[in-house]
Amino acid sequence: MTRRAAALLLLGSGFVFVLASTSGLAGAAAGRASAARISAHLTRTSLSSARAGSVNLVYEFSEPSGSFSYLLSFKNGSTWQTIARLKKKGFFEGSNSMTVKKIFAGKTVEVGSYRLKLSADGGSKLLSFKVVGGTTAGGSGVSPAAPPATWSGEGCLGYKTASSANFVCDYRVEAPFSLTGYSVGGTSTLFYEIQCRKDTAPPQKVVIFSKVWYTKSQRVRGDFKVYGARATRDAAGNCDAAQGDAPVLIVSLEMGKLVGRAVLNVRIDSAVPWGT
Repeated sequence: MTRRAAALLLLGSGFVFVLASTSGLAGAAAGRASAARISAHLTRTSLSSARAGSVNLVYEFSEPSGSFSYLLSFKNGSTWQTIARLKKKGFFEGSNSMTVKKIFAGKTVEVGSYRLKLSADGGSKLLSFKVVGGTTAGGSGVSPAAPPATWSGEGCLGYKTASSANFVCDYRVEAPFSLTGYSVGGTSTLFYEIQCRKDTAPPQKVVIFSKVWYTKSQRVRGDFKVYGARATRDAAGNCDAAQGDAPVLIVSLEMGKLVGRAVLNVRIDSAVPWGT
């Protein structure tokens, strides 16, 4: 049996949603100063404290660096208070990632505004993010762009915030999917993840559990087409139908500051190839 689903969400000049379903460097640094620069982004710039373990910092060195450091600060009135810092010497290269929770180094992730400065031999990068409140019934943490309470738990539901286009989809078919659209005027972050929900029937409220079984993000600009990773299918298997759980696919397109218009389209279809 095959199932197909398609959904479209438009930001910047309105909202359109269609759903259809059919069945059928230690050594390198010695002797010379490295000019290594560091670039970085967060997969979400607004999150609840419960999601600190699933939102990632992605950072990349332009060339091998003999040092890496970061400084995390919290806005306290008109001043910035140091929360955590890290300084390391060694050999650092390529693309790396860590969770926001790890950045806090065991400190409590409190609601508020944060600033994160990352440094390498040849430069630094300053990021900012917010931790906001928000829970579902039963105390499970959710993101600020949480699915509306009107979602029945069936099919895909599109919804938006001032800066993001989002979908939440019933993923019991565990089929391949494609994410297409465009980001005009600047770079946006495309993000998708697998979570579980309590398989309740309307009019009961859909409760999505806070644990994230798989997450992936990448930056997109202009027209884009991304195929979902096969690991999403495996992650969906962690939702135990015997216990009344069902997998959920959550997709977000978070617009960058310069983006004036963005479109997100989600298609779940057994005919679509898997990505990596």
